[in-house]
Amino acid sequence: MLRLGKSVIKKTERMNSLINLFAICILIITALVFFSRLRVPPNTILIIERIGKFHRAVSGGTYFKIPVIDQVNGLISTLTESDTFKLDIPTEAKEVLHVTLFLNWELLNTGTENIKKVAYQFKDSIKRKEALSEIIKIKVAGFFFNRSKSIALSDYEDLSEALKLQLGSAMKIMGYRLISLQLKDLYQD
Repeated sequence: MLRLGKSVIKKTERMNSLINLFAICILIITALVFFSRLRVPPNTILIIERIGKFHRAVSGGTYFKIPVIDQVNGLISTLTESDTFKLDIPTEAKEVLHVTLFLNWELLNTGTENIKKVAYQFKDSIKRKEALSEIIKIKVAGFFFNRSKSIALSDYEDLSEALKLQLGSAMKIMGYRLISLQLKDLYQD
């Protein structure tokens, strides 16, 4: 009888060990699924790298990644962005032009190659926007450098169109499309 009791106790202990092992496995699997899930907000593209190299770009929705192997590199907004630039530009004639521009731009396209170009030029969106702003400032300064004498006689629309063409090509190289450019203010000292 004593032997039968020990046998039952051993089976019960084994059963409890198996139940505990099963519970631990369920917890680990649940944690892996929880930490593998990615929610990408609408109007956003998420860059996923696998072992340090571009793997894929995903947009709005829920996705899964392999923990530890897949890493999130960054987010890129697909919304139209806008900004106002107030610039003081020295000219060839040693005058200073004061220019105020309002620009709207967006991603050129959401194709993989363009997303890789935009994402890897600058890792975070703040540095990306700063670089875009610097390029805009440089291009505008170059555009107006030798135009100071003709500005008073120029038509804002003609200047805006010419500047839009020049900025548009520079932004295209960075992976963006210039939607609109408004020359708000232009005067010289």
